Amino acid sequence: MKRAFEVGEDLSEIFEKCYEVRERPEAGCAILFLGFVKGISGGKKVKEYRVFQKEAELRRLEGICKEAEGKFPIIKAYVFRRFGNLKPGDLITAVLVISRGRREGFKAASWIVEKIKEGEEGRVEEVFENGATGGI
Repeated sequence: MKRAFEVGEDLSEIFEKCYEVRERPEAGCAILFLGFVKGISGGKKVKEYRVFQKEAELRRLEGICKEAEGKFPIIKAYVFRRFGNLKPGDLITAVLVISRGRREGFKAASWIVEKIKEGEEGRVEEVFENGATGGI
């Protein structure tokens, strides 16, 4: 079953996955994290945020979800990612964890977000108002 998806500005696909809780009698919650492009990073004003390597990134995110499902007592993990050139305030990443209870769901969601951030080097780039760029 697919766990990593490309998403656009329409977030309905994310919210539809939240309702998977209804199909799982053992599920008690859906934890949803939404990450957005910051307007200021490292004290500098961000003009644009670029996310590269779509196919490789989706494979990496799929692996992170599978690893989380083996590491934590959760039912399912999903990651939704935007690609291309984004502006401050745009959604970058959504993480959805379906679990029996909130504690394990929050722990898994937090771990997934950290794993995503750890592997972003060379896959994302910030463009600042002064024209300088910086990798994450």
